[in-house]
Amino acid sequence: MKNKEFYTKYLNIFLITFAFTLYVIFSVSSDIFFNNLEEFNFSISDICPYLLILSLSASLILSLIIVYIGGEYFKLILSILVAVLFMSWIEGNILYRDYGPLDGRHIFWDNWKLWGYMDLSIWVLVIIVLIWMKVHVYRFIKQISIVVIIIIGINFYFEFSKINENEHVEYEFDESVIGEFSRDKNVIVIMLDEIQSDVFAEIVKEDNNYKNIFDGFVYYPNSVSAFAWTVPSIPAMLTGENYDNSEPFNYTKRAYSENSFLKKLIESNYKVDLFPNFYDFIYPKSKELSTNVIREGEVRSTDQGIDYSLHLVELSLFRIAPHIMRKYVYNDGQYLLNNLFNFNEKKLKHTDWRSKDRDMVYDIISKSRIIDDKNVFKFIHFKGGHVPWSTDEIGNHIKADDSRYNYKTYVEYKLTLVNVLLNWLKNLNIYDKSLIYIISDHGAGRSAETKLNTNILGDNIPDTENSHIPYQVKARALSLFLKKLPYQKGKLRITEEPFYNGDLHSTILEDTGLSVPIPSTDPRRYFYYNYRSTKNELPPLYEFLISGNSWLDSSWYGPVNVYTKEGKFKRIRSYESQKKGLHNLSGNNGENEFQYVEKRDTEYDFIFKSEKKINMLLTISPNDSVGIGKYILDVYINDVKLDSFRTGNKNINININSYYPVLIKEVYLNNNENVVSLR
Repeated sequence: MKNKEFYTKYLNIFLITFAFTLYVIFSVSSDIFFNNLEEFNFSISDICPYLLILSLSASLILSLIIVYIGGEYFKLILSILVAVLFMSWIEGNILYRDYGPLDGRHIFWDNWKLWGYMDLSIWVLVIIVLIWMKVHVYRFIKQISIVVIIIIGINFYFEFSKINENEHVEYEFDESVIGEFSRDKNVIVIMLDEIQSDVFAEIVKEDNNYKNIFDGFVYYPNSVSAFAWTVPSIPAMLTGENYDNSEPFNYTKRAYSENSFLKKLIESNYKVDLFPNFYDFIYPKSKELSTNVIREGEVRSTDQGIDYSLHLVELSLFRIAPHIMRKYVYNDGQYLLNNLFNFNEKKLKHTDWRSKDRDMVYDIISKSRIIDDKNVFKFIHFKGGHVPWSTDEIGNHIKADDSRYNYKTYVEYKLTLVNVLLNWLKNLNIYDKSLIYIISDHGAGRSAETKLNTNILGDNIPDTENSHIPYQVKARALSLFLKKLPYQKGKLRITEEPFYNGDLHSTILEDTGLSVPIPSTDPRRYFYYNYRSTKNELPPLYEFLISGNSWLDSSWYGPVNVYTKEGKFKRIRSYESQKKGLHNLSGNNGENEFQYVEKRDTEYDFIFKSEKKINMLLTISPNDSVGIGKYILDVYINDVKLDSFRTGNKNINININSYYPVLIKEVYLNNNENVVSLR
């Protein structure tokens, strides 16, 4: 009898600890993986054995601890474990709050203080209740454990069956060749994410040593990015094709296949290397486009498998921990497990494009090798000035915020790393004969402090405090561009010659002699959109035209068009409306009719005023020569955007309850009858 009780006791301990560790380590980790496939470069099949081994190991250790310290209290301990298991599920699926991306940006924990107290109260209440019911809990603990294990298995099976692993992880970039250069001819693109041109100009003006660092380079402050964000910007740079929402965003495979200069470089005896591993829809991992593409399909070392697994586990712990414990699991870019085991410094740094730039530079230096049989093209995507701005000018970790000072010192540190890389190229005796571009995909404009400093970009140019172009829109357009031709020497020179990073592909072909000179794009087309993650298409793209010095308001036109998946819509401003007979706008709230009040000196096209709350039917009556068309209207109340209204008819129902004036700020027209009606 005692042997049976002994066996039952230890079996129950093992079952509940295994159910607990299997959920925390395996189930939550795999769930995070399945819901964020694009964030990981490894296969769940390869990582599963490591997660299962970690779960089993943790279960055995936890069981031994309970046996050692439990004694007569082991039922109490097991009840607490069941309570923690139950609350882990509740926390991860019901009580979890969105803290933003875990990429080093500061989480303002004090803003969640009240929620933390409420969350803690729920945890304490559940634990107390299950302790009180410990006898009943223990009676069914075996059944509870088995049910949990079965549910975990079934859930994993269904989630795994939904994905195509060959489609998710098929190829990767071989980063072991990141240090390979040609003895004769190298084309190197140093892509620094989110470096704003005026901030670079400030840094150079304050420290003349940078003019020596960038020996032979020409700086183009009059540079414009094609897009305001990375996802469409990189394909535009490497293919010359601007995405317009007319097809799903996986258009990049087609665009690279049809337009990319990378294929032409390979055909011209270039070894084409792209770094680091990044989302496939940014630059597809295809052997037609890059010579450093290799078949993935397995984790190539035990250390790497453990590293990847621990990274998933630390994300899992953050998801299921009570609010008051989360800042000890992750805070300001620091993970608890990473600090304990230091595993990220070894392998995990290359699983994400946000890898530390310092480590990438170190890899280039440590893996350097000169080859003789081919020319080399390298596109190296550094984190650059991308948030979080969590490093000072000498590389020390600091609290991240969106201040201009933090951004500027962060950029200074990244320029120091660029200097290390350039000096290494000199050490390899390939700097002088190399064609080198230093470019960013867009500017920053993350806060009012990082708006453009137009004084630094041109002589006696007033700062446009009252610009009609929002600072975020304008600042993100001014990307960085520097170029050094082979054997070009001397201190950094500055030119106001325009550059468009959507012309990078044609610029490289021209500079390498693989094509005749191609006229630069003018006016330059810049697309802005409000960022949100999407897999199929981007939010509405607002197109601006820039002709002249990019920092001047007088050089900006637009937005001239807006692009949605339903089609292209032309913007109709009030001064154009009168010429084209499109200004017949009226509103009716059921009692009173309103005609628009046009004020050409303001940014608003039409203003409807009422002293009563408005529930209005807006009617658009274009003249016959233009046609009815389809319209998008951005409606504002008290300068706050309320909504966008779209129509394929003349009448638009706008349901507004407000005493404030209704401001129709933007009017867009699409008179293409083949466009699908907007709803």
